[in-house]
Parts: sequence; structure tokens; C-alpha cells
Amino acid sequence: MNDTSLDKLFADARAAMRQQVQRRKAAVPTPQELSAEERLRKELAPIANWTAVRAVTLVHQETTTLLGTFTEYHHPKVPGARRLVREYEQLPSTSVEYVTGQWSLETPLPPRASHIWHQSREAMIDVVLGKMHLSSPFVRLSAWFGEGRLERVLLRDDTVFTHPAQATECVILPAGTDVLNELSTRTLDHLMTTLSA
Repeated sequence: MNDTSLDKLFADARAAMRQQVQRRKAAVPTPQELSAEERLRKELAPIANWTAVRAVTLVHQETTTLLGTFTEYHHPKVPGARRLVREYEQLPSTSVEYVTGQWSLETPLPPRASHIWHQSREAMIDVVLGKMHLSSPFVRLSAWFGEGRLERVLLRDDTVFTHPAQATECVILPAGTDVLNELSTRTLDHLMTTLSA
């Protein structure tokens, strides 16, 4: 019998399909592998599983920027775990902590200048933070140029940004925050047009 018979071709095709299914199954984590991670995520995600301990004022050490007042939460089942939640109402703080390095709570900090800034220009435009899906009208900005390009775009005032679909929530970014990397393409184009006018 010839090896290229229909039976042989059919058997080879079925074997190849079985191997392909096994490879796909091997690439997907098993329920046992996922269960531990999911349990941890379900346990840590809800704020109700955490206990409020104290109010903490955070200050960025390198720039001495006040990051705000946060409520510190501890988790009863994860020793040493801390969760800091920003509070926008003024709380009596029980301690001050200094943080270093690149700080991000969806509120980027102005970096320390690594070289001389050659020129700054001011503008007032509507700002959309594309990645964060937040916007604010009539924002006063300082655009800093150096080495022949736009290097930083700083907020000149504490600015409230809101989400169009969630008017009940807002993010307040402090004056001096560099929003260059967050600006939507349209906002950046509008800024450059305004500055060149």
C-alpha cells in the first residue's frame, strides 16, 4: 500500500491537529495556576479588605513637591503591605514621609533639570490628557524649550481635570506638574500653534 493513501493522509492530519490543540492548551494557564493569583487579586483589590491606620503627608524629596495627604491602609492577611489612597479633603496628618525617585500616582512630577532650559513660553489652552482620558478648560501652561525642542510643559496652577463620562470624579494635579508626555496629539498641536502665533 502506498504511504500517500487517503487513510495515511487522514491519520497524519488528525495527529497534527491533536498536537496543535495540545500546544494551545499548554500555552493557556491551568485553573490551578490561575487560582492563586486570582485569589490574591480578589483579596487585595477591594478597599473594604483593608484597614485605615493613619493620615500621611507625602513629599517628593528631590523636588520638595507636596504630593498630598493620603490615608494609609494595612491589610490583615498580608503583613507589611501598605496602601496609600489620596484624600482631597484636608485631613489632620499624623506623619510626613519623603519619597524619592520617579513618583507616579497618575500625577507625574516635574523632573529635575538635567541641562539649562533656554527658553520658556506661556499659553492658556484647553488641555486633554490622552492616556488618562481627562480634560480641563483654560489651563495656564509654561512650555520649556531646550536643545532645539520642546522639553517640558508645566502646569502654572493647581488644575482640576475631569473625565467627560464621570463628572463626579476628578484628578487635581499640582502646579509645576510636567504634562508633556500625557498631552493628546490634538492638544500638543494646539499648543504649538498657539505658541507660534
